[in-house]
Amino acid sequence: MSEILRTPDDCFAGLPDYDFAPHYLELDGEDAGLRMHYLDEGSGERGELVLLHGQGSWCYIYRHMIGPLVAAGYRVLAPDFIGFGRSDKPADGERHTHAAHHRWLQAFLDACTSPGVHLYCFDWGSNFALPVITGDPGRYGKLIFSSAQPPLPNPPGKQWFLDWRARMFAQPKFPMGEMVAEGVVREMSVAEIAAYDAPFPDERYKAGPKRFPMIHPVVLEEPEARVYIEAWDAMRAWQGPALTLYNSNDGRSAQAFQQQIPGAAGQSHQLLPDCSFYLIEDHPQRLAQAVVDFLAD
Repeated sequence: MSEILRTPDDCFAGLPDYDFAPHYLELDGEDAGLRMHYLDEGSGERGELVLLHGQGSWCYIYRHMIGPLVAAGYRVLAPDFIGFGRSDKPADGERHTHAAHHRWLQAFLDACTSPGVHLYCFDWGSNFALPVITGDPGRYGKLIFSSAQPPLPNPPGKQWFLDWRARMFAQPKFPMGEMVAEGVVREMSVAEIAAYDAPFPDERYKAGPKRFPMIHPVVLEEPEARVYIEAWDAMRAWQGPALTLYNSNDGRSAQAFQQQIPGAAGQSHQLLPDCSFYLIEDHPQRLAQAVVDFLAD
């Protein structure tokens, strides 16, 4: 069993605009010893909504969306994937496989949510959510996708991603806060950037973030990509409502989801201006309102 790292609690003290109580799920079975962190806010009289983060981030990215969603009556849960945020971090990057992240997310949803839960899938959160959704489609309510990339033979932005990956690994330290700041239009504060670095006291803690770009299914022949591709194909049968909220430069990816998922037809999809990949940092209030409106229909 590889070493499991746990970020000290004091690393999370005093983060800007982040005053949420931590909650933890102790995994069992083959994952015994791993602890998964999540936020759990709101009464839930209008249902449950899970917010899934992506690369470079953790549940901190949702700090400005949670309040409006809770005010609208939802129970809002925002987990940190294993290897990110306040969740435990296996030091061995080989433990971060698609299968493992599907299993960890499934365990969280089974233990912490009720049937009918809605999912907001940002970036690679969709990679791990799609196999979970298609594995038990009747359990989930409405779906929202932002900055999620479809597993297509020649996906939008493929060359950009390969260039980006090479640039990230060429740096002396694998960037986290700087990665997010680079993908935001507004100017983030030094303290906000540092908050994205907070879960990673040194490079040993970054096995998960470093592994994510290598298992992202850009080359579809990779064995790791198969389960994601099969889930993508299975989404053609998804009958629940689905919404896309993307930045205005990523319309091709949004259209791919709209064309693949029958329940996306006729929805109020948005391409938001004045934002970039991490649009949650640029337009949290607007995204929260779009989600509230969508769930209320």
